[in-house]
Amino acid sequence: MDFGTLTHAVLENMGRDPVMSRTTETALLRDFLRAELDRQVLLNFGHSLSLSTMIQIEALQKRLDAFAEKQSAEASQGWIIDEVETSFELKLESWTVRGKVDRIDRHPDGRVRLLDYKTSDQRVAPAAAHLKKIKSEPDPSKFPPEAITHLNGTMLLWKISSSPSTSPPAWKNIRRKNLICIVVIFSSRRQHRKPASNSGKIFDPTICASALLCASQVLQAIDGGTILAPAGKASLEQG
Repeated sequence: MDFGTLTHAVLENMGRDPVMSRTTETALLRDFLRAELDRQVLLNFGHSLSLSTMIQIEALQKRLDAFAEKQSAEASQGWIIDEVETSFELKLESWTVRGKVDRIDRHPDGRVRLLDYKTSDQRVAPAAAHLKKIKSEPDPSKFPPEAITHLNGTMLLWKISSSPSTSPPAWKNIRRKNLICIVVIFSSRRQHRKPASNSGKIFDPTICASALLCASQVLQAIDGGTILAPAGKASLEQG
C-alpha cells in the first residue's frame, strides 16, 4: 500500500462513518483520523515499519490533523458528505468506461460538489488536471477536432492521460449550475504541513459534451489500432 492508497482508505472510512461524516468538532474528527490511520497501518504494514514508512506516516498524520480542522469547518457551513467511492459506468463506442468519484458533498441550498483526493507535491486545479491552454489550432494530423474545446474565450486541448475522461457521467443526475469540483491534495513531503485544495465551476454542459466527444475519439483510435489502450487502474472493458 502506497501513500496515496493509505490516504484514500482513511478518508473513505471517515466518509462512511455516520458521525464523522457530519461532525463539526475538530478534536473528535482528528482523534478518529489518527485512530483510523493507526488501524490501516497495522492492517497493511504490521508492527515492523521501516524508517521511510514511519516518516511518511508521520507526515500523513500532520496533513490529516490539518484536514480535520478544514473538514469540521466545512461541516459547520452546512456541507454534508453524501457519498464516498461512488462507482459509475458509461457506454462509449464499443467500450464500457468505469470509474469512481472519491466523494460527493451536498449542501441544503442545493449545491453539490465532487471531491477528488490527490497525493501530490503540486497543487492541481480541476481545469489544469484535464485541459491545457493553446494559442493556435494544433496539427490536425496529431490532434482531432474533438480534442479541442473553448472556455471563457480560451482555446483548450484535452489532456489524454491514463484513461479517457470519466468525469461527465458522474454528474448526469446533478444540476450542473450548482456543481463544484474540488481537488484536495495531500503532499508526501514533510515541509508541506497542510492539505491544499483547488475548486472551480469549470465543467458546464458544453465542457462535459466536449469531454465525451474527445473520449469517444480516443476509444475509436484504440479500436483502430492508432493508439494503445491506456495502462493503469482504469477499468475499460470492450463489448
